[in-house]
Amino acid sequence: MNLIQKSISAVGTLLEFLIFIRVLIEIVASYNNINYRRNNLGGFFFDFTEPFLKPFRKIMPGSNIIDLSPIIAIATIDIFTIILVIIFR
Repeated sequence: MNLIQKSISAVGTLLEFLIFIRVLIEIVASYNNINYRRNNLGGFFFDFTEPFLKPFRKIMPGSNIIDLSPIIAIATIDIFTIILVIIFR
């Protein structure tokens, strides 16, 4: 893999990691009734990942039980990462 491919892969992995951490923070916050968005760390994860998750929330039907948008976002990031790595081969 050349430098461009490694960079694309690293950015995709970083985005997936940030979304995963946000999901974990949301789970912990929901069990403890904490507003994680007011916290500096939680606010960072929310502010950084919300632009990636918002389009998927608009597309997916509303469900108050489970939010599947992080799963769809991670799968989409994986697909785009693979496509870009193949293009820059």
